[in-house]
Amino acid sequence: MLKCLAVVTLLLSIFCGVRGDAAHPCDTNDSGNWCYSTGYVTCPSYNVRPCQSGLVCQQQSIAGALLGEVYCVRPSELLSTSSSASATATAAPTQKATQRPTPAPTQASATTHKGHATPAPTTRPTRPTAAATERPATPAPTAAPTKSATAAPTKSATAAPTNPPVNGAGSGTSGSWPNGPVKAIYIDNYCWDASFSFNQLVDAGYNLIILAFFVNSVSWDCTIAWGSMSEATQLSTIAYAHSKGARIIASTGGSTDSPYGLVTGSAYGSSVARWVANNHLDGMDFDLENFGRNFAFGALSTTQTVQWVADATNAARTILGSSAIITHAPQPPYFGANSGWDDGYTKIYKLAPSINFFLVQFYNNGPTNTYESMFLNNANGGSVTSMVAGGIPMNKIVIGKPVHANDIGDVTQGYNTAAEMHSIVTQAKSELGWNAGVMGWQWTGTQDSAWINTIYPN
Repeated sequence: MLKCLAVVTLLLSIFCGVRGDAAHPCDTNDSGNWCYSTGYVTCPSYNVRPCQSGLVCQQQSIAGALLGEVYCVRPSELLSTSSSASATATAAPTQKATQRPTPAPTQASATTHKGHATPAPTTRPTRPTAAATERPATPAPTAAPTKSATAAPTKSATAAPTNPPVNGAGSGTSGSWPNGPVKAIYIDNYCWDASFSFNQLVDAGYNLIILAFFVNSVSWDCTIAWGSMSEATQLSTIAYAHSKGARIIASTGGSTDSPYGLVTGSAYGSSVARWVANNHLDGMDFDLENFGRNFAFGALSTTQTVQWVADATNAARTILGSSAIITHAPQPPYFGANSGWDDGYTKIYKLAPSINFFLVQFYNNGPTNTYESMFLNNANGGSVTSMVAGGIPMNKIVIGKPVHANDIGDVTQGYNTAAEMHSIVTQAKSELGWNAGVMGWQWTGTQDSAWINTIYPN
């Protein structure tokens, strides 16, 4: 990323993500030759450069404390309570760059998205990620600093193409999305690969592309890449996805994020939803994790935690509207009455029934490698049929799986080959009438088209 000229108060350094240009190509003067896709570069402190024309530095803050990463944004996207660094300021960052510290990974009964061993295709600096290990039965929630979540103002830019209604997967309703099963894929820091483009995921056959992640309401990884694109590029990318029957959304949360109680659920959902709307995306995903036993968290009771998640969801729906896609990515035990999580997500759905899909993570939370363990009798209390018995519509339950064996800590804890998944989803459709679809964690290149096209052959 390009380091910006900035007013330095509490930081040793700041970064800003901005496209390079012909005047500033990657060369031996750039720190470590960190060259990213579509011209992204990182420059050393002795060669500080401002954001390119039309962009300014955005420095996020939590409870008045400045975060380590700053990136270039359009002026209309500046957060009113964030400390913004002008591109024309005179103070320069010090030479050694630092990143925002992240909470240490908390061990619980299920390690999920951000807990995976994520390939690092480039040397782009990024935050630490949690190790891909299974958590013990009793989670130990990790505290995080209090933040002030103020949403960005709405841009006056041209609106993204209007979406048709979102119906349950497999409905095949003319004029609605999706016209068949959900074929979802998360993409995290592979967005920075030199050969990457968002159209690749659409061309590969996926119809729901999920950009990961927001953490503490601050964009990271693929959401930074999307947010730094011009509005024209965002709109053309969305239009191309729509022309192929696909949608693009952003995900918030992950295993290093525990926002419960730090702000209200409504403030949390509203903050991310406004960014989603300002950046022309089709909706958002809540990857909320680290809940304690009985679906409580810290000082929050079960009822309060359930209400927090429902409030976040409903606030996002209010901002994004009825045609937006809102998904959640819970683990199977979060639905179970006898799993130790007190029917948490079953209760959430009753309070927030506009959730379009549950991208259920059938991995890293027990041996869920078979049709029986996923659909009929999950020892951890979260099979598809038990979710349906609790009131979750079958056509909203999407089966989540790791795309690669090395995306999971233990292959016995939920990894299936694409061929195995084809057999399983075929059996579920035949025997149960289920046709909701699948979700994959995670995209690492165009070779991953084989995964979805093996599960659902054309």
